[in-house]
Amino acid sequence: MGRGDSRRGGGHESRSGRLAWRPSGDSGRAAPAEMESEQPDRSRRWRNQGHGCRRTRRSRVASGGGRRHPPRSRNPIQSGAPRTRGSFLPGVRSRQDHGIPRSSGRALRRPRRRTVDPTRQAGPGRHRTCRRRPLECRGRRCPLERPLLLPVGRSGRSITRSGAPERTMALATRPTAGDRTVGMSIRFGGILAVVALLATTVIVAAPSRAEESGFATAAAPETPLLSARRFPTSLQAASADPAFAGILDPYLAKVTGTTCALVMDAGRIVYARDEGDSLAPASVQKLLTAAVALEVLGPTTRLATIMAAEKEADNGVIEGDLFLVGGGDPLLTTAGYRTSLENPAQFSEDFTAVADALAAAGVKKVNGGIVGDDSRYEDTRWLPGWPTRYQIGGTVGPLSALIVNDGQTGFTQSPNVANPNRKAGDPTLLFAETFKTVLASKGIDVAGPSRTGTAPEDSVRIATFESVTVAEIVDEMLSDSDNTTAELLTREIGFVSSGEGTTSAGLAAIVDTASRLGLPVDNLKMADGSGLDTENRMSCTLALALITASPKGSTIAESLPLAGKTGTLRKRMLAAASTGRVRAKTGTLNTANALAGFADTPSGNQLTFAFIHNGSDSRGPVVADGFADRLMGFAAGAKLSTLGPISPSK
Repeated sequence: MGRGDSRRGGGHESRSGRLAWRPSGDSGRAAPAEMESEQPDRSRRWRNQGHGCRRTRRSRVASGGGRRHPPRSRNPIQSGAPRTRGSFLPGVRSRQDHGIPRSSGRALRRPRRRTVDPTRQAGPGRHRTCRRRPLECRGRRCPLERPLLLPVGRSGRSITRSGAPERTMALATRPTAGDRTVGMSIRFGGILAVVALLATTVIVAAPSRAEESGFATAAAPETPLLSARRFPTSLQAASADPAFAGILDPYLAKVTGTTCALVMDAGRIVYARDEGDSLAPASVQKLLTAAVALEVLGPTTRLATIMAAEKEADNGVIEGDLFLVGGGDPLLTTAGYRTSLENPAQFSEDFTAVADALAAAGVKKVNGGIVGDDSRYEDTRWLPGWPTRYQIGGTVGPLSALIVNDGQTGFTQSPNVANPNRKAGDPTLLFAETFKTVLASKGIDVAGPSRTGTAPEDSVRIATFESVTVAEIVDEMLSDSDNTTAELLTREIGFVSSGEGTTSAGLAAIVDTASRLGLPVDNLKMADGSGLDTENRMSCTLALALITASPKGSTIAESLPLAGKTGTLRKRMLAAASTGRVRAKTGTLNTANALAGFADTPSGNQLTFAFIHNGSDSRGPVVADGFADRLMGFAAGAKLSTLGPISPSK
């Protein structure tokens, strides 16, 4: 038997599986028809696809569960022709009822109205009606249907005037699908819903004005979890890193000598060039001295200059000598010497404050002399690796625990008058002589001469002058690259760590502390604390580690010079791309130039970088400045702030 619908004459069942009706007379009223015993060769199969209802006419006849009509007349003119159903014109009556002239052809059929109780819900074990399979599905398998949605509070399936089920919000029974496309869309609906759930986030938005007024508003979609905007740095890096290398590589390839460079953006290396090579860092080495000084000495520690005598002052008079015991304060200066500083804004301490401390103790007269005591540190004034020109040019002063005006002569008699004719002298003696002059200006008479010596162990402290904090001393050292300050801090580190105020003890303590702090010191070589010795060696990896260990806002970061504005960079990078955007420690020798610090790019990135150049390039510091200028080219184009997640609209 074919599975298609027979279009030949024969009996006809109702779609609901109930009895068919035939007319009796002209009144149009129907009476039950008797079931025929013979069946045609072709039969219909009726199927409700939502509930699997499938019965053939033959099987129903065999079971006695169905009835059929007698053969229907092909001629509607024939009297007693049955009232037929029409599939296109709802509610049509027979032609004879309308008085329409009879003509040949098949009778128009009246559509059978179906009344469904809206409160009736089909259960899982039964169906309300056995629907006929769609014409396009006959002879082949139709796609499965899925439940549609009905209005909340309504049960069953609502049939509209057009015969289409309403798609609203509550689950309904399975309707009959008409085409394969709808079935496939519903089938993949669940998969698409899962993907959408993974790719979106639940937004809890603050109540908007509309919500406050009682109107419900849909929350604006936020950036999906799997969006590239969740990783703006990586999104930017995809194009920025190769382009950045295309800027720096050609520039460094033209530099005479050896270079190393390392640049990071938010902890990610964006450029590296021989970063592990050990090169002479020049004054960039002060970064390591500063970090260890803050660690070992403490940022709030103050260095004390002690004034002592063999016995207490009697009525303001000190019998015997007054001993000045140095504590390593490197910043004491007189007014005359400050005028000679290269940077007028360089920080220093007023030397007269020491005399004020003695006067505040009630001392009016010293019957002895002034004795300078610098025994806290070793008496080596210059390190053997330094060339003589450092002494002559004032690159670094003679080292002493008791020092004023960087150990320069010319201010002992007139401390407040500028003197261009100065040179390095005995720093301890110069301190004592200058102090005597200042005491005289305060009305304190000193009877004896000035000299150097050592205070007795049982001496009595008369007064004390305390320096600024170690953090402020570090600030001055880094901002103006003060070599004398760096070397004296190195010796103080040695004194505190091992009780020996020597450069060698200080260097050993610096390396040991750096290793303990987890800094990469494998290729580190230190000959001094300032970086003046050309035998010093440091890698860009270590220099950058020192920067990253001191984030913005820290003592070291805030002490770094600002390009074109402050410190050793106040006359460099002027009217350049890096002006006001780079904070870095400088390092400059005849054969070495270096920079290490922070760079704020126009794209919104905050880079940390280290650059060291060793060689005889005639451009000198301009090589390092050019490197800093090219850092501004990182991620040119879209700003980092525009690549991040989009905030929900309010």
